[in-house]
Amino acid sequence: MQEWIQEFVSKIRKENSSARIIIVIDEIDNALRKVLEKSNVLDIFLDSSVEVQDIVDIIGERIPLTARGKNFFGVCPFHDDSNPSLSVSREKQIYTCMDI
Repeated sequence: MQEWIQEFVSKIRKENSSARIIIVIDEIDNALRKVLEKSNVLDIFLDSSVEVQDIVDIIGERIPLTARGKNFFGVCPFHDDSNPSLSVSREKQIYTCMDI
């Protein structure tokens, strides 16, 4: 077990004060942020979340999409739309509305 985790557990066992627990949690949060700043763990996490959650699949669950070329098109839910103006890019993992 990591040293800071052991310290956290022992502090919580010694102190029942909720204010002290909040301070300890803040200390852990700051320590984790320092670790993440020095490594590329956050970048790896963000890259993997993009790979797992395909924007076409997410939007396609709610709006019928039609493939045209590289992109998918559907009726935009953000305004009255009769023609498909919502464009979703699987390659870029973004969406945009041509009419807004």
